[in-house]
Amino acid sequence: MSVEELAAALGEHADLAVNHDPDRVVEVGRVEDCPMTLFEPLAGVDLVCSTGVVEPHQYAGLSGGALHTLLVEG
Repeated sequence: MSVEELAAALGEHADLAVNHDPDRVVEVGRVEDCPMTLFEPLAGVDLVCSTGVVEPHQYAGLSGGALHTLLVEG
C-alpha cells in the first residue's frame, strides 16, 4: 500500500504500518535445507496484524488469505 493508502485505511495509526521489503529478511530456520525467512521487523514481535484482501481466484479458489497467515510455535 502506498503512504496515502495507509493513511486513508489506518488514519492516526498509519505510522504503525510497515510495508514488506524483500531486502530486509532474516533466516529463522530451515526445512529440508530450504531457508525460512521473515521480514526483519517481524522476527522479534509477538503479534502481527496483516491487512490485505481475500478474493475469488479463477483457478485456485481464493487468493491472498494464506499469504497473510503465519503460525509460529515456540
